[in-house]
Amino acid sequence: MNEPEFYANATLGFRKWHFSLRDEENKPLLLEGMYKYNFQQPLCRWDLVNPNHAECLRLKFDPDLSIEDHGEVPEPECGCGFYAYGRRDDSNSETTVHMAGGVVAGWGNLELHERGFKCDVAKILALFAPTPRKSPPHDGPHYKQLAARKWPALRRVCADNGIPLLEPDALRDDDEVRRYAGERELVLLEDQLSFGEIPAP
Repeated sequence: MNEPEFYANATLGFRKWHFSLRDEENKPLLLEGMYKYNFQQPLCRWDLVNPNHAECLRLKFDPDLSIEDHGEVPEPECGCGFYAYGRRDDSNSETTVHMAGGVVAGWGNLELHERGFKCDVAKILALFAPTPRKSPPHDGPHYKQLAARKWPALRRVCADNGIPLLEPDALRDDDEVRRYAGERELVLLEDQLSFGEIPAP
């Protein structure tokens, strides 16, 4: 990761995005973060190639809040910022027909937590390929129809944007995660926490 805008020693994390196909033909799919304060508003669309800069959507949509009441993003007393988990499991990184799991680097204003972090700058490093064998039986044909449309689109958008599409079971082993992080000059959450860098409440 030698891009000028990328911070060395950023923190490695795992997360999911809602992913959907656009209505227009020949338009790439969208990766969107969930917005917890107002589900009527558009989801937060992520840039697939460049670093993403967080803003406080609560501050943006809540007329009762002001800049004076809110510090920098992420604000410790607010839910704003980009979230990621420090360790990988199915619930936070598996790709399905509705959610794409992947690997991010987070830096800038970083708030560490026991299981993960939130930050104001994040970049998508890789996505995980879907696991067809784990398709839920209750969704039946509808799930398979969605998969037939969305999974090839996910592969195309990764290829078009130079985003690695990792095997579904990649980066589950601690040693493999350490190698991956080391090759990219990324810090692991557990290493940061072991040095007492977690912010005081």
